[in-house]
Amino acid sequence: MAASRSAGIATYSRDSSTGLDYAINRYYGSNLARFLSPDPFGGSAKPSDPGSWNRYAYVGGDPINHNDAQGLFPCLVGYGERQEITDCQIEEIKVGSDFDSSSKQEEIRQRQLERMQKRVQDAIRASISSLLKNQKCWDLLTGGLSVGDIDPVALLHDPERVSFEIGDVLNDNPGTVISATATVSTLKPVDIGNGATQLQNASVLVTINSLAGSFTGRSASDQRTTVLHELGHAIYDLYGPGGKNILSADYAIKPDARDVKMSETNTNKIKEVCK
Repeated sequence: MAASRSAGIATYSRDSSTGLDYAINRYYGSNLARFLSPDPFGGSAKPSDPGSWNRYAYVGGDPINHNDAQGLFPCLVGYGERQEITDCQIEEIKVGSDFDSSSKQEEIRQRQLERMQKRVQDAIRASISSLLKNQKCWDLLTGGLSVGDIDPVALLHDPERVSFEIGDVLNDNPGTVISATATVSTLKPVDIGNGATQLQNASVLVTINSLAGSFTGRSASDQRTTVLHELGHAIYDLYGPGGKNILSADYAIKPDARDVKMSETNTNKIKEVCK
């Protein structure tokens, strides 16, 4: 087969004798602007995207913003430069050769981790924006105390005090899904007089759940809510009874470990106020 790079579809090679573009899993006819066989990947047709039901079309009819190197997945143009890791890149690895090899499995895990890290950082930035723009949201998270006492934005910028990691959060409540947890990660001795010291909460680790259906499966708004929810717990740990003990007993974000109803109450407060 005499092949040359396709001018129309830059990700394919063109058979000069037939004029067809080779897309690994099927051929594309540039004169017809469609594939000559349907997409063999069943997951490409999605109820939420009627345009994906035409399994002969190239990238759902949007070649300006997408390309499709293997004839299977419409991927955002500019991936690797300005777009986040998308499901299509992960699926391309899966259908590629040697999917069962440990190196392929590790590559998938790394791409999923990169995607989660970006989503978490986006949610943190959105949370900071909500706090700066919405005084009621600020007051909710600080218990009405002044910025000199508690600065939630500064906490989100300070990994020495509140840090975020990606992990698989264990769930000991069957039938429930945990998006994230906040746990005290370090303590520091504080002078309480007469030469005595007392351990005080010094930093909090927020673990975002990477399991499907949790943080990953929610909207950007829900992801922001998750970050603010866990920030509320971090503030309670740092400034409540175990920390500096300056929060009042009626602080809005209550401890909710293994308490599904209280967790929902905390989430609903944040959703209502931090819009």
